Amino acid sequence: MAYYDIWEFDLNSGENKLFAGPLMFYHAKMISYLSESEIIAGAIFPYHTGTAERPDYLGQYRSSEIFRIKRGARFAPEPSYYDLSYAKFPTIDQQGNIFYQAQPAKIGISLVRKDAAGNIIAWREPRMNRADVRQFTVDPGGDYVAFIYGGPSIKSTEGTSALGYFDLKTEKWIPVVPPAVSESIPVSLKITH
Repeated sequence: MAYYDIWEFDLNSGENKLFAGPLMFYHAKMISYLSESEIIAGAIFPYHTGTAERPDYLGQYRSSEIFRIKRGARFAPEPSYYDLSYAKFPTIDQQGNIFYQAQPAKIGISLVRKDAAGNIIAWREPRMNRADVRQFTVDPGGDYVAFIYGGPSIKSTEGTSALGYFDLKTEKWIPVVPPAVSESIPVSLKITH
């Protein structure tokens, strides 16, 4: 099993450094800054709380895969947002609303928005081509949430798509059909110095 840490790249100095840790997450992605000193990350349990050491870990936190991590923390914190089961894929807009996928009781798999005051709104996800959403990213202005959902490919040749967005104003799930790729487009690349 491989474990990963969360690094950041300093644009001014050109250096990489650990944001916190080492945390040794089994997997980490969907990382956003909440502030200069805190991030939110979609991650699967860190090494020191793995299921071999604590079999109740996933059940205790309702299988949450969202962590709020303070800069310089020496150990991974407990998961966040476990008030709803299976929380994952966190993304944040400029107003501080956090969007993620979860499974509220009696609703099922949903897109969830939690604002700074803790208010929660959930929109049930439709079944798209018999596959679930794999990743979310919110528009910085908070107008829509783009997503990727599973399927055989991103091509639209079968009349299906693997891309879409949820319009927060109309509350509609909208698939995006990417344009067809022409066979006649050259694929060579010329590099000049």
